[in-house]
Amino acid sequence: MKQKRIHSSQQGFTMIEVLLSMVLYSIISLTISILLWVGVKSAESTKYHGEVLAQARLGMQRMAHEILRLKTSNISGIASNQLSFTDSSAVSTDFRFATVSGNTRIWRGSDILIPQATALTFTYLDGSGNTTATIGSVRRIQWDLTIPQTNGGSVNLKSAAYLRGEYYASFR
Repeated sequence: MKQKRIHSSQQGFTMIEVLLSMVLYSIISLTISILLWVGVKSAESTKYHGEVLAQARLGMQRMAHEILRLKTSNISGIASNQLSFTDSSAVSTDFRFATVSGNTRIWRGSDILIPQATALTFTYLDGSGNTTATIGSVRRIQWDLTIPQTNGGSVNLKSAAYLRGEYYASFR
């Protein structure tokens, strides 16, 4: 006896198989696109923070450079958020923390030195390293700068400089 083989004349995928593969493809595509979107946003945020920090560091370096060139006689006013002085070009100017049009910035005279900041605090020290409020006694200036981050945190930068020709009495 001969056995008959049954061959199906239908070839291909069923409708359920096609729909199932489309759903799986959609889920995988959506997952990949979300991961890529998060990666791009993270890269943008990191780049932004890097630029803000670079601007702050550059501003801090400029402040240090100018303060190092000052003598006590060049200082005309001191406050916790402002240092007024006559620069090496004999121009009266200042470093100050101020809010203008809702934006808090660090200014050098009428120019923006650091565009984004939430705090600037100056501390003035005498020859013994003690805090002073007397201009004639200032030998060293310290300043603390706070830079905001988009995640709600902040970065604190600190620097200090001796006035030209001055140093602590304990180092003499």
